[in-house]
Amino acid sequence: MTQTLERTATPHPTTTDPTPPERTVTRRRMRSPAAGTALACSALAAILLTLGTVVIGRLAETPTTALVQLLAVLVIGGALIDNIGKVVWVGLSDRAEGVLRDDLLDAAPAQPVAVLSEQAAGEILDRVDDDTHEVGNLMRWQLWMFARTAFSVLPMWIVAGVTSVAGVADLPAARGPDGRGRATPAR
Repeated sequence: MTQTLERTATPHPTTTDPTPPERTVTRRRMRSPAAGTALACSALAAILLTLGTVVIGRLAETPTTALVQLLAVLVIGGALIDNIGKVVWVGLSDRAEGVLRDDLLDAAPAQPVAVLSEQAAGEILDRVDDDTHEVGNLMRWQLWMFARTAFSVLPMWIVAGVTSVAGVADLPAARGPDGRGRATPAR
């Protein structure tokens, strides 16, 4: 009599070891003096462009050649500084994306065969490439635009407060729970 043995899948060993840092996506991948410089450029550009709005207001009241020249310096200078920071940020993001891709490609062959048995090797490599590209796009554009917006809020709020008290009250951060600019209802 012949006996057929069924294959039994061995359970994956579970480990309680912490995930190695090279397999995580954290801000550690972008931490460098160049990233700080890029963000400082974004902050400086936000301040210059906000000052440009003040000059535009003064220019509307009393147009002078000096104000036009100051406006040109502020707006063009802010745009140049912002673009310099953006180029540095994009370069850092590309480098971080490449390192992440390399880390994932190194980690993929180390996975147990049972985990990867459902997908062909080409699909896994394609997935690693596509996913790291999307993470890179998020770092390049979405985080840069978030930083740019965040750096612009405070200077704009200060200008609004200096030019008009109502301007500060119109900003959402200054509104109370009732939405009308006061924290407690009037009695």
